[in-house]
Amino acid sequence: MRLGVLERAQKDPGASTSTRWSGRSKGVAIVTAALLGAGGSILAAAPATAAPVASTGQGRFLSGSALGLNLDDILTVTPADAVNTGGATDTDVHPLDVTALNAVNVNLGGGLNLLGNNGILTLGAVNQYAAANADGSSVAASGAVTNTGGIGVGGQDGVPQSNATLDLSGLIGADLAGALANAQLEVGAVSATAAQAAGPDGAQTGDYGIAGLDLSLTSPALGTTVSGLRTTLGTLQPTVDGVEDTLNALGPLVQVQGLPDLVTVLDSATGDVTSADGSITANLQTGAITVDVAAVLTNAGLDINNLPANTELLPYITEALTTQLLPAVTTALQGVVTQLTQSLRGLTVTVAGIPLPIGQLLDVVNPVIAQVVAPINQVVAGLGETVITPLANALTTVVSLQANVQETSADGVFTQRALRVALVPAAGTAVVNLASAAVGPNAGPLAVPTITTLDPDNGPVAGGTVVTVTGTGFTDDATVSVDGSDPIAADSVSDDGTELTFTTPAHVVGTVDVTVTTPAGESEPLDFTYTDDAAAVPTITTLDPDNGPVAGGTVVTVTGTGFTNDATVSVDGSDPIAADSVSDDGTELTFTTPAHDAGTVDVTVTTPAGESDPLDYTYNPAPVAVPTLTTLDPDNGPVGGGTLVTVTGTGFTDDATVSVDGSDPIDPESVSDDGTELTFTTPAHIAGPVDVTVTTDAGTSDPLTYTYNPAPAGAPTLTALDPDNGPVTGGTVVTVSGTGFTDDSTVSVDGSDPITPDSVSDDGTELTFTTPEHTAGAVPVTVTNGSGTSAPLPYTYNPAPAAVPTISALDPDNGPAAGGTVVTVTGTGFTDDSTVSVDGSDPITPDSVSADGTTLTFTTPAHAAGDVEVTVTTPGGTSDPLVYTYNPASTTTTPPPVITSPTDGGTVTTPNPPITGTGQPGATVTVTDGTVVVCTAVVAADGTWKCTPIVGFGPGTVTITATQTGADGTSAASDPVTFTVRLATAGTGGAGGTGPNGTLAYTGSDPAPVIAFAILLMLAGVGLTIARRFRRA
Repeated sequence: MRLGVLERAQKDPGASTSTRWSGRSKGVAIVTAALLGAGGSILAAAPATAAPVASTGQGRFLSGSALGLNLDDILTVTPADAVNTGGATDTDVHPLDVTALNAVNVNLGGGLNLLGNNGILTLGAVNQYAAANADGSSVAASGAVTNTGGIGVGGQDGVPQSNATLDLSGLIGADLAGALANAQLEVGAVSATAAQAAGPDGAQTGDYGIAGLDLSLTSPALGTTVSGLRTTLGTLQPTVDGVEDTLNALGPLVQVQGLPDLVTVLDSATGDVTSADGSITANLQTGAITVDVAAVLTNAGLDINNLPANTELLPYITEALTTQLLPAVTTALQGVVTQLTQSLRGLTVTVAGIPLPIGQLLDVVNPVIAQVVAPINQVVAGLGETVITPLANALTTVVSLQANVQETSADGVFTQRALRVALVPAAGTAVVNLASAAVGPNAGPLAVPTITTLDPDNGPVAGGTVVTVTGTGFTDDATVSVDGSDPIAADSVSDDGTELTFTTPAHVVGTVDVTVTTPAGESEPLDFTYTDDAAAVPTITTLDPDNGPVAGGTVVTVTGTGFTNDATVSVDGSDPIAADSVSDDGTELTFTTPAHDAGTVDVTVTTPAGESDPLDYTYNPAPVAVPTLTTLDPDNGPVGGGTLVTVTGTGFTDDATVSVDGSDPIDPESVSDDGTELTFTTPAHIAGPVDVTVTTDAGTSDPLTYTYNPAPAGAPTLTALDPDNGPVTGGTVVTVSGTGFTDDSTVSVDGSDPITPDSVSDDGTELTFTTPEHTAGAVPVTVTNGSGTSAPLPYTYNPAPAAVPTISALDPDNGPAAGGTVVTVTGTGFTDDSTVSVDGSDPITPDSVSADGTTLTFTTPAHAAGDVEVTVTTPGGTSDPLVYTYNPASTTTTPPPVITSPTDGGTVTTPNPPITGTGQPGATVTVTDGTVVVCTAVVAADGTWKCTPIVGFGPGTVTITATQTGADGTSAASDPVTFTVRLATAGTGGAGGTGPNGTLAYTGSDPAPVIAFAILLMLAGVGLTIARRFRRA
């Protein structure tokens, strides 16, 4: 145990201290489900300090969470808290007895509580200690610690027992009942200490102690397996007894001795067994198993009280089940095989008192041995798969253990915990921290406060002025003194200790000293002036008018109180503006506004008594002038349009448009820089005068007249278009009726280049032409011959019917639940006004749409994890959906490990190939084949790991992945590795031989012929022996 951190952090023993001693059961409350469901404030944790402190420490034995609730808030078993803001050492000792700790009910669901009635956790008495010093050092401890914070021996010399028992049985689900039952964790005396060295941001260190850690459990599968084997051997006992029966049938001359009782042999070998390293004991008949976790760690080269920070213990336990318990059980059962084999091969058989050599009996007993040991060998071969792996998986599901937990928060709080137990980790049922100590953030020795400004620095003699003091070194217990007054508590103190507020007391007129005092000392003073009530700070109630032009020059009347002849006005923090007039009663003044940018600004009035609160005054933007027209040049042109007209006037802007006889806006060909001239091209129109106007953002001009001249004599006339509308894609054959059509006539659509007619009638009254492509809308159509251009007739281009969009792909088709993924949608029929819907959401505007309407992009909104439908909608309709998957949010920054062996695509020739890789040092790696755990390992300091499959792979193709669990949680799965298992083919020799592990293999042959032949040989031998004796006689 490393105790030096405590001694180094302690303040000089000679310094004065302030010690708080809390009664053993003081502050205990019963927290029930009703309290948790009340919906209001539950029970607040110890208040966090706002302003910087010299040092702080907290000793809290029990912490964690249950069903998402913070046990620090619920468990009102008060911790030891110490906070120093620059004065004498603050010490808090807060022991808790057994009654206090076990009286808190926290419901875990399913009729279970964490503590109290039907609680799964039982605790012994503990001590909690914290001390904070002015030099920036602090220390905290909890658990088996003394009243001065030192780690002691639980239960000795006044040090509390600080032990714990955790009954996990109620957390084992029905799906695990065959693999695990009656699980209990026994924790010896635990303790934790944390310390921060003196000075600003001093070094933070921690230590912990765990006197012992035992895991007791029952493997129903183990007990059931041995019990089933006992039954099987009982049914085979007649086979063994049949050897004697068979030989006795030869007559009374045959005697057989030494036949074993199979069940007795099994029972003698399957009581208590101990692993080779002594860390695990098990009773094979009941399935009861005890794991000495400290011994498991010792045999792994680790010390339970000197582990790396945040060490996961369960991988070492589950590894020991494979490497220690499995061999111990295997050895015990193989011992049964050996004993039965030796017993049957060592039978004593005599004929007429003459012993028979054992070699003459092997053909009789070997088939019997094969029958007897076959079920035992079968059990041995399946122990890993049927007992050990399910037990390891069940343990991993029910509990997680982490020792020497060290955490540093973003704001600098360092916490040392002895042991963290997570119950049903995947469901987040509860996390219990046993023995925690925290220090920091410590600002170090605090300087004497300084003050730089008082705002305001004056106020009435009646007091009541809230003053903001700016400076440094303010603490939560800072006080203010006004003219040497008794300490005045601050109304508020900023988090960074640079600002506080206080309320002035009443005082006579005059200037007084204001100082701030903390435990570190008293600041230098600043002046605060008490003014006569008659000379009050001015107030303003109205501004008339409260708006005006940006050019300024507006005379504003200010109404209020306290205006004096030397009052000045400030507009948006401007230099003082002298008032134009001030009323005799000081309730009204006038001033003239200066020029200012458009917007709302503050207006204040200042007198020697101070500055008023502001009122708003708005500067209005300068109005934009409506355009004016003075001339059109030319002011007339042909009905066919196409005349370039210059418009002279004022206020023309780049976004100005022209309208002819109320037409749709026509974009100018050009606009002069000074806005006095623009040009535009006339559209076709019937003969006669029309209005021409120009429109800008400021408005529309008054009109000027432009005259469309009648078509000249001989020019064509138009009377009808048939049809007078068609699609925007063009291609419509239109018949034009009228007069004056000649073979060289041409058609123009909306001023287009000349279009040659498809046909012209002989009498010149009809022609046909094919419409070109054009945007939707009404356009003029004219016909031109050698004499001139006709007046127009309107032709309407109909909008193309919008096709229903289709979507064929989403890339990517998945993303985080937080949203923000840019998805490219591929399909057809996308338009600029397309919208996207995710799971029926409100329309989402795409980020982009391709010109050909085949792709668009959009950004996913946040959504719960799962599959959702994505559709695209245009005026043509809504597409069929595609599926997009929202992936669950990641709770970890831990990267996945890498599997380096076996290699992807490789081949192994053993069912238990070593699996190796790289990962985050100290993390626990879990290798899985689908959902089955293959093996686990802890990543070494050099970033490598290795484990061996608990159960061998069968021949064929195997795909494995790995995850790693570290301080930041569990990573995603690694890249998969697929390899082929190719096992050597067993020999196909004779019926004899041995099975696995050197045991005799049972061939399944009928032993009767062999026994009969053996008896014949034996009788022949007996006859020969008798004959020889007769000859000697």
